[in-house]
Amino acid sequence: MLPDIILQKVSRDDLNRVRNWYRESDSLDGWLGHYSINGVLDIGFDAEKILALSDSELNTLLDNNQNEIRSIYDTDGKHLGESRVLFLTDSAVEISIFIGQSKLANQGYGTSVLLHLMEELFSRYGFKSIIANLPEDNNRLHKLFNSIGFQKSLDPVECLKHDDCTNIIEFRIEKNEYDKRFSDSTFGLSHNSLSITGLVGSLSNSIALKVAELNHLPYVNHELHRDLAIRLRTTQKEIEDFLISSSSFWGRLIAKFVHSHPGYIPGDTLSLASDFLNNSYAFDSSHNHVNLDKKTYLENMKIIFQSIYKENKLSVFYGHGSNIILPQICDAHFSVFITASIDFRVRMISQELEISLDEAKAFVKEQDDEISGIYKNLYRHDIIDMSKYDMVVNLDEISFDTAVNLITNSISTRAVS
Repeated sequence: MLPDIILQKVSRDDLNRVRNWYRESDSLDGWLGHYSINGVLDIGFDAEKILALSDSELNTLLDNNQNEIRSIYDTDGKHLGESRVLFLTDSAVEISIFIGQSKLANQGYGTSVLLHLMEELFSRYGFKSIIANLPEDNNRLHKLFNSIGFQKSLDPVECLKHDDCTNIIEFRIEKNEYDKRFSDSTFGLSHNSLSITGLVGSLSNSIALKVAELNHLPYVNHELHRDLAIRLRTTQKEIEDFLISSSSFWGRLIAKFVHSHPGYIPGDTLSLASDFLNNSYAFDSSHNHVNLDKKTYLENMKIIFQSIYKENKLSVFYGHGSNIILPQICDAHFSVFITASIDFRVRMISQELEISLDEAKAFVKEQDDEISGIYKNLYRHDIIDMSKYDMVVNLDEISFDTAVNLITNSISTRAVS
């Protein structure tokens, strides 16, 4: 049985460890694939240069529309190495995997990461081809990739990346070959899921993070829209704009109108209203619709949820309609709603954002209206309909730690974990 692994955001401590692994004489034996990403992240990268970058510069370097670099951890929280994906075209990617400690070689960690990436790139992101450039003289790697379905596609090419680099051979697998070899049954169908939902200021996000941390579970939140952006070959901003436009009738109307009238200046609501009264704009019309519509959003989000669900025995999903989507694809789902009074939530936002109570109250109302509109218009559900949740936790009545323990004990009792 292959070991379980988790791919997560790269930290500065991770980069330091990777630098030290690279310096070890036998460290290069631990990589699968060829690092094609140019710049300071090549093998032998300048650690001082990269660690001197600001947080925003570092995040951009590690995760952008050209490549994605993540740290590999085991389920006990031990850092093992890193994975890299280079987005070549809309249909093809190149992957490489680095397992840092030589003592972990031949224990299945690289294979686990490889299978994880294949499932993610083919099923979640919708790519058609995955490429791995392997050292010409590493027959062990050739056999491993062949056994999974990769085939040699190009003759050896001279490697110029660094002094220790040998010639490389391109191996490739197509999605149809992957589908033949890895059906849904390969990953098992008895997994379970946990979703935590809450309004702004309820500490629901912090509770979800803590539950995931205490139970050593993957935490799924912001990366969902990044996954969707990659799958649809678009930007996260376009997705966020779509959600904002879906939060109210007027938002949907403005999105429809602006798309149909490129010269329209947003904010001119009077001319928009008068124009709408004299024209029929059907939101479900096949003409003049926005590129990202409700059907496309929901269908692709469901695919992403399903892919994450298949990869992990249990993940903690936060928001994004997870309490609506997950029961459609999971055998057993446990949903939690974190609630609190308006006064409690206003105080939390005031402290977090360092704004006045009046400003916090206005912010909470704006956010409540937006998320309620999104749930009603996208999912046809009321987010505060408590009958839709297995557990409701009121932070006016219990402490943060008690809430975390209640959720942890409940999922254990229900055998979700």
